[in-house]
Amino acid sequence: MSLEDAIEYIECDYDEPRQPLGNDFWRYYERIKADKPQFRVSKSPQSIEIKALNNVQSAIRFYKDELGDLLPFAKKVVKDIRDYRSIPKYSLRRLCKEDITPESPDLLSDFLEELRNVKNIVGDNFLERLDNRVGKLESEVIIGIENRKV
Repeated sequence: MSLEDAIEYIECDYDEPRQPLGNDFWRYYERIKADKPQFRVSKSPQSIEIKALNNVQSAIRFYKDELGDLLPFAKKVVKDIRDYRSIPKYSLRRLCKEDITPESPDLLSDFLEELRNVKNIVGDNFLERLDNRVGKLESEVIIGIENRKV
């Protein structure tokens, strides 16, 4: 469950007194930490990120030669969408205008122009700058919520 979905179950007034945790809370918490399940917020196939990712991946797969000097940048865009999501949505929208498929070579020139525009906006080395700032940090957030009758 995403935090947005869970918030209605955990929100309270500022002055509401804290409730003690149950006897089993920490045992369950440690079990969850040990299992480390991978929870991902599902994205609609119609989302901007998914459409942009699909288009860039299709361009790399089907039109690698036509990408030319944009190929390394296109690969950076894929990595960013998958790992960082730092490219602004207004830039990603540029990559969603048309669906890039093997049957759409006539759309490629417009797509390449939009990819160049995105490159001009975020810069060619945006991913390197981001990697330097973030480093090799891994973050994990576990929010433990105990449902109890009060």
